[in-house]
This record gives sequence, C-alpha cells and structure tokens, in this order.
Amino acid sequence: RRYRALPCADRAGWDQRLWWLARPLFLLPGNDRWTEHLARMTLADILSEAGNAYGIRWGDDLREITVRFGWPVAWSAETPRLGGMGEITVVGHQGSPSVHFIPASGALEEPYAAGEGDWELRAPAPRERYAPAYADSFVAFPHQAAVFRRGESTLVVAAYELPGEAGFAGDSLAVALVLASGPGQAPVIARSSRPDGVLLAVAPAGALVLSLEALSRPARRVARARYALPTPAATPVTLSDLLLFDPADSVPPELSRVLERALPSGDLGARRRVGVYWEVYRRHGGAEPLRLDLAVRRTGGGILRRAARAVGLAEPEQPVRLEWEEVPAFESGRVARALFLDLSALGRGRYRIELTVRPADQPPLTVARDLRLGAPARP
Repeated sequence: RRYRALPCADRAGWDQRLWWLARPLFLLPGNDRWTEHLARMTLADILSEAGNAYGIRWGDDLREITVRFGWPVAWSAETPRLGGMGEITVVGHQGSPSVHFIPASGALEEPYAAGEGDWELRAPAPRERYAPAYADSFVAFPHQAAVFRRGESTLVVAAYELPGEAGFAGDSLAVALVLASGPGQAPVIARSSRPDGVLLAVAPAGALVLSLEALSRPARRVARARYALPTPAATPVTLSDLLLFDPADSVPPELSRVLERALPSGDLGARRRVGVYWEVYRRHGGAEPLRLDLAVRRTGGGILRRAARAVGLAEPEQPVRLEWEEVPAFESGRVARALFLDLSALGRGRYRIELTVRPADQPPLTVARDLRLGAPARP
C-alpha cells in the first residue's frame, strides 16, 4: 500500500532496494531472483494471448499467481466420478522446494537496521516464492561475526564451521563473506573453499549488510546468514564487537593472534573456559580513565527453572562479573584487550556476555555476545 501511494518517480529507489535485498546469493554473478521476476513477467504477457491447461480465460488472477510463484512445472487432473456431471479439475504445481527471498517490509524501509529474522526464507504463507536451479535447500549458517574499525574503514571478521553431515564437505564448495553497501554498489567479497575457517573483509566505514554464504553444488545445498551492520556511533569513544576465542596458555591482545583461535559460534558445548577479545577506539587521543564492567548472565532459562529458584528448589547461579578502571594508552586511536573467563560455575543453558564501558565524557557503551553452554564434560 505504501508503494502504491508513491509517485512513479519515487518508486525506482524502492525497486532497486527490494531486488538488492532479495538477491539469493552475492557469491554468484548476477541477481537470479530479479532475472526470474523478469522472466515471469515476460511469460505472463505470452500466456495472456494463449490457451492454458485450466481451460479458462487469462486474467489478472492468473497473471499475479504467475508473477508471484512462477509458472507450473507440472499439472494434474482430477476427473469426476463415473456418472458424475462435474468438470475435470486441473491443478498446476510450481517448482519445489521454493524459497521466500524478499525480506520483510521493515527491512525495505530501514535496510541497515534489519536482522536475520527479516529474511524468513521458510515463511509459512509467503507472498512470493522462487526455486533456484542450483539448490534444493537453504539452511542457517552458524558463525561468529565481529566488526572492528581500521581508520576510515570497517574490518569484518567471520569465523565459521559448516556441518559436514549436511552436505558441505568435499570439493566444489564456495564460501563467501559479503559486505554490501547499497544497490548499484559493488559488494566487497572475501572467498574461501574450506568448510571451516575465518574470513576477513574490509569496506569503507558506514552502514553495511552482511551476507555469509556457502554453496555446495554437488549437494545442491546453500547455507546463508544475512543481517545489517549499523553505522558506528559518532561519539568520541566507541567499541568493537566481542570476539570469542579458544584460550591458550598465553594469547596476547592482538587480533591477528586471536583469529587463529576464533570460535565458529557462541555454542560452547562442554567448554567452560573461553577467551574474549575487543577493541576500544578514541577519536582524538586523550588520557581519561575508563570504567569497564564485564558480566555473564543467564537469558531465559524456562519457567520451570525460574519457579524452582524462586521456591528454593534450585540453587541460584552466581553470575560471572568483573569490574575495573584503567587509563589506556591509545595507539593509532585504538587499544585492544583480551581476557579469559572461567565459566565452570555455570550450568547448561543460554547466557549473554555484556561489556559496558563508561567513559568520563559520554554515556556508557555496551556490546554483547550470546552463548550457549551444553552439559559440562565429566572429569
């Protein structure tokens, strides 16, 4: 409705944004969803002057079905019972499995605030569908991504590990970390052919859409994660994301060293010792003190667990928390920190690590990373 209310001259920007966000994979050349749309429009014009399997006149209803869901790849007919007076019923069948690539309306209005949930590929009642010729299934892409500043550029790190049992092992695997800045702009793409590892991509500072993609042509399977990376805050002091890594006996606070041990996701399994890396940035030097607060808190936990703690049937967990104050020496406008957390006192469940930095001359800054702890390993 909002689109129809726009003057024709103002619709072009929405068109470009929609097809840019609906592109299935940036690691492949071209935008096959946009190509499919044009092909459907062309076929609808052809069929408007031709007979069809349904034996009815072509109208706006058939045209809209064709444009939204594609032309049938097969038909089936149901004949009336013997002696019946009914007509033969013809059913058209679209290609399957098909996927809903166009994001939610909120992502079209604010693309740089979109989350993974705005691309619900398996929506129960989609307004359109498309079955790519190169894939039979699209699955989630487990990973850990973190954003760091490098002068006037943005450095994005993505650690990942694809499940081999899902068909992502072997040759002919294409993996890409994509940073897309907008329609008509060439995206930055870092590529790999490994089922696990770390990808780095550098783009000009500003709002971006991140798309982590993997395509296995032999298995005809795609893994994808897509969401926005908001514009960095324009405050004197800013924070990077938190990056989790597998701690060794000694890991210096250097990103290059931490990347060698970066974890592929926040699912720690039986692990109860984890490293956390972050960077603090200051635009114009200075030696003001910073107060830092790092805490690990349970999220959710279920109604039964909360009720048991409330009546004293379950012991309350002691949160992991650290507080300190320092006067960092900013070199090239940034300072890096790394520390190890012992989570052995925590049970299985979902948690969140929150780091809050309180500069003396601005409101506090907070970044977070979600964790999932499995059953601890037996001694």
